[in-house]
Amino acid sequence: MDNYHRCNQYQIDCLLIGLEYQYLIILLIFVVFNQQKKQFEPVEDIMERRKIGAAISPITHISKQSAPSLIIHGDQDKLVSIQQAESFVKKMKEAGAIAELDTRKGAGHGWANMDKDLEKFADWFDLHLLNKTK
Repeated sequence: MDNYHRCNQYQIDCLLIGLEYQYLIILLIFVVFNQQKKQFEPVEDIMERRKIGAAISPITHISKQSAPSLIIHGDQDKLVSIQQAESFVKKMKEAGAIAELDTRKGAGHGWANMDKDLEKFADWFDLHLLNKTK
């Protein structure tokens, strides 16, 4: 998790995502269900929280058998860094899985005419899941 940080001021884990001159803080509050008390309780241990974070992160589950993945991503995205997509695709390819990153130059988190990309998705999945060509 590239943007995973320990926010010591709040004593919680969070994601810091740069948004121009501001930061969006996404709080990651990990809880576990205590069977004896029949209630959820916060996970206090930092190593345990990191273990949970890794367990729920898709990049830690990549293997040669991972589903083919096409990511279309704007290179000016301020919400989800392009490095996240690049890291994911790189790890997929290193594992021998099928992955492609199609970068939209100058685009942020979404762009005009995104609906035009649906045909690319359909063709890509037809090729990689159905072995069909046009």
